Amino acid sequence: MSQYESVEARPQAVSRLGLYLPTLLLVTLALAWSAFWFYAANKADERLMQWVQAEKTAGRSLECAGKDIGGYPFRIELICTSLSFAGPNMRIDMGALHVAAQIYNPKMALADLTGPLRIESAGVITSVDWKNMRLSIRFNQELERLSLSASEIRSGEALTAKSAELHLRTDADQPAEERAADFVLRLTEAKVATLDPLFGNNDSGALDITGTATKIVGARAGAWQAMLESWRNDGGRVLLDNGRVSKGSFSLEGKGVLDIDSSRRLHGNLNVVTKGVAPLVARLVPGNAAQLVGALLERKDGAPVSLPLRLQDGRLSLGPFRTGPILAPLY
Repeated sequence: MSQYESVEARPQAVSRLGLYLPTLLLVTLALAWSAFWFYAANKADERLMQWVQAEKTAGRSLECAGKDIGGYPFRIELICTSLSFAGPNMRIDMGALHVAAQIYNPKMALADLTGPLRIESAGVITSVDWKNMRLSIRFNQELERLSLSASEIRSGEALTAKSAELHLRTDADQPAEERAADFVLRLTEAKVATLDPLFGNNDSGALDITGTATKIVGARAGAWQAMLESWRNDGGRVLLDNGRVSKGSFSLEGKGVLDIDSSRRLHGNLNVVTKGVAPLVARLVPGNAAQLVGALLERKDGAPVSLPLRLQDGRLSLGPFRTGPILAPLY
């Protein structure tokens, strides 16, 4: 037998499949992922258009100017160069909107919003601007969580604030018919020009409120007056766990229950702790009684004073003292 007839010496064929298989798998995976992304992007666009059509059917309009959907390969992004919403007796115009959701977690979305925000409602125009604003939303069938944070907020000369935060979370511990949500609202270094004469100073203030609001989960957007009226008719309440308002030397901290009465005025009962309240009382209580009331509500050592606060029929009762009608209807 010759050397070429030997099995050991015969040349072996080399398979190239092992060289190409990883590349083929990678290309197949990329094509499959691309097809999935475009499918998900088209579904997101379809749902947006269905929402727009539903609003149109309900007599409202939603317009996303310069709409663009992108984010390939791992996110779905919606970009509007401007956003507008119009309904009965209401119109909202806003700057750019950029919404992004991870393709593997579409129930969580982040949005950056650009001002100014212009609201025209019942013939009144309100404009609000800010430096940065971010919105975070988590939803299943309905909204589960919402968080909004903004910096350097300004509404003309009427309102300014260094920062603002709003957090909402569906309260699963409340009965389903209560449609309740827990909330946190914070404002820092805020100035409201109309309050300066009442407090006798132009110091900045702060607001920090935590509690639960009923009858708001599933509420439809619209003019704020109509939303408040619907909430009032449904028996909505604010269960205040803790609320603190401060401005200069004045501070008030309390908890209790608030709602809106049939005259559309704020109504409720709170247990509060106050400090530096005398200058405010002097402007609310007429005549010589102001000095007496202020002396009874202020301790000489400057320590806080605890007492009940009641809002009823436009009047404010602080401990045993009651003011005249000073609360105007909210709408």
